[in-house]
Amino acid sequence: MTALTQVIVVNSVAEMRQLDVSQFAEGQLITLLRYWPDYDGGEGTFAYSSAAGGTDGGIVFTPLAGAGHFFRLGAPAPVLKGRGEGIEAEWFGAIGDRSSHPLSERFASLADAQVNYPQAASLGQETDRIAIQAALDFALQHNVFEVRLTNGEFILDDTLHLGYGVNNGYSSVALTGAGISVGLGGTVLLAPFADRPAIAVQGARSSAVRDLAIEGANLGYALNRFTPPVSADTLNDCAAYFDPALLATAPLAESQHAPYAGIAIDPYCGEPPADAYPPVAYPSWLPEKDRVQYGKTPSSGVQIENVRVAGFVVGIVGMPSDYDKQGDFTKIHKCDLEFLKWGISIGNGQARNTSIRDCTYNCSYTFLTNSKHGSKQGQLNGPIDNVGGGASCQFADITLGTSAPVRFSNIYFEDQVKFGIVGTNAAYNSPVTFESCMFELSTPETGYSPESFIDTSAYATLRFTGCHFTGYGKFLNLTNESCGLTLDSCTFEPPTGEEGITYTGAEIIAQNYTCGGIFCLPRPDLHGVHNPKIQGAINSMILTPAPGGAFQQTPHLYTTTVIGQRVTVHQGAEAVSHYPDETTFPILARKPTGSLDKAKSVTGLALQAGTLTFTALHQDNYELAIAYGDLLSDSVTKTLFLVTSVSPTAGNQAAVTAEIVTNYQVTNGQPTTNEPGAFSTDTITVGTFFLVSCSIFNTTLEYRGTTVAGKPTINAVLPPAAYASRLGNDFQQGDMLFYTDDLWGQSPVFPPATRIISVDTGNSCIMVDHDALLSTSGYLVTVGFLPR
Repeated sequence: MTALTQVIVVNSVAEMRQLDVSQFAEGQLITLLRYWPDYDGGEGTFAYSSAAGGTDGGIVFTPLAGAGHFFRLGAPAPVLKGRGEGIEAEWFGAIGDRSSHPLSERFASLADAQVNYPQAASLGQETDRIAIQAALDFALQHNVFEVRLTNGEFILDDTLHLGYGVNNGYSSVALTGAGISVGLGGTVLLAPFADRPAIAVQGARSSAVRDLAIEGANLGYALNRFTPPVSADTLNDCAAYFDPALLATAPLAESQHAPYAGIAIDPYCGEPPADAYPPVAYPSWLPEKDRVQYGKTPSSGVQIENVRVAGFVVGIVGMPSDYDKQGDFTKIHKCDLEFLKWGISIGNGQARNTSIRDCTYNCSYTFLTNSKHGSKQGQLNGPIDNVGGGASCQFADITLGTSAPVRFSNIYFEDQVKFGIVGTNAAYNSPVTFESCMFELSTPETGYSPESFIDTSAYATLRFTGCHFTGYGKFLNLTNESCGLTLDSCTFEPPTGEEGITYTGAEIIAQNYTCGGIFCLPRPDLHGVHNPKIQGAINSMILTPAPGGAFQQTPHLYTTTVIGQRVTVHQGAEAVSHYPDETTFPILARKPTGSLDKAKSVTGLALQAGTLTFTALHQDNYELAIAYGDLLSDSVTKTLFLVTSVSPTAGNQAAVTAEIVTNYQVTNGQPTTNEPGAFSTDTITVGTFFLVSCSIFNTTLEYRGTTVAGKPTINAVLPPAAYASRLGNDFQQGDMLFYTDDLWGQSPVFPPATRIISVDTGNSCIMVDHDALLSTSGYLVTVGFLPR
């Protein structure tokens, strides 16, 4: 046998393959300095073996002349089976310099290229993608768990396949980079196409994608479109998030079953849909029966960790195919999803325990959905925890009809329009809980006040525990339906004067009545079981006028007591005021919300530049009487209005003016109606206005007075002796006297819709806007329910 010579040093794989091996001893060592002669990377030490071997492009190479093969030391050899310590994509020729390198740069013919890369189909294919796939294929064939990518930006011209979903078989492989590139190095995969996923995981068990970034063809368009400040029109426009020019070249990019995705899990399960992905070129080493595109084995336990995805229609999509089984236990952790239409999309009903944790998102239409791809019935019963983001339209667009109960915890966002859509099914909806979340809508930044924070269904059940709401402008409509809503130990922080916001008198009245501007659209059935209620304590702000037309905020705490079924989130709550005897005084109203049928209760409706005008026809009706500071919610457009003036006209009628406070955008400093909730001649005149009378407060003390028939005064109004000084606090201008035939069971002392005009504390006298119907002594004076 020929003796070993000193270590041979070669500059490239091509130079190594040109070595004359006829005199080589067994085990002759060769030092490879780099894979390609003009690019660093892929270096290593090889040993010569006289045994027959076939080139695989990275671990084993055959000489151009002579027998035997060279094999890379420290890497699994083809004859070895085992998980090994992983392999490097650079060993297979990946370059990663952000430049295009077609195979034609390196090979004179396709046959030459196929010696290194048997899967090559054209000299126009990108070397980076071919090399990375060659490494993945080696790992799949030889049960090597990890393929590593170094620092660099790698060009893909087709999908990278982590598994092919072989019949009745599974694979497990991890693609691992050197970190997310944010100007400090890392691994970036560039996907300039738009008709297929950048990475496809199929038929996997515990496969993983880690520590890398994936940038799609839409990134440049999105970066330009979403450079701050971003208008509300742009944030709310779903079509604005993807380049129309790209869509023209890839018409299925936004489709249900073939979306343009950064990572697609199980895209090829089930029967081929009409909107299918382009055909896949399968490697020849797969059995013939497995070289079909659809009908593939689903995955389980896929892990996606520390991955940045940007510039696609959807960042990560689970089972977009026309199939609805398995594809479960996916873990999406520490990921950054931005410049996307959909951040994470779960398509299948057996997703089961999908874990979404420690993620961030930015400049996306929706972070999470289960109703856009695949079967549109994705299950979301795993943890959705510690996710933060902003500069987006909404957090979620999810259906709850088939999903298990959903829990959102420690969610934070800012500069965002709303939370989104949560369960609009007209039948069963699984319950949803929000725990320790911080929601900062930043209305001044987006210039938009959403018609509702959550678009939901009357059949949904939502519970907020320990959540904080801020940045929502002066008013926030929590839900568009009076669903089963519970607030427990939450904080609402309306805007302050420091933010350059001023409040009118009407706004102060409505703010205080609605616990800091928090409103919920009621259902027509005021006594239904789906009305909101308060548990625990609700922290908010009470606004009080200050000199010079300004205002000041005072923290206020609302406690747990609930009386009956109410429709605004605060009704039935109590304000905690600490007096020397530690007595608790409820101050909030108990009057039920009314429903104004536009065809019967109002006339002359008109809307111009955000101002609504009409004539109220029933000002003598206790439940329908409208006053300065009241709120009106339109049942058709879900828009909230604040009543800014009420002027009596003929009989029991009044001219009413109201301003839009939700569902508007700011144009030149003025609120204007915003699509899709903009009014037209048709929508303004149909449906119902739900009325919340905000100028009515409740007293806990038992006040007694005297009345004289035909006189508009209540004299000698006295509470229990210890509280004589409370008269001016418990009765104020605009308050409506409590009235109900059912409770009194006697002839009324005043007409139903009687309001306080003034309070004379010195003489213990209250003047009202109607004459007394009866002369009484010891008349029980109250606004709201009777004292408890």
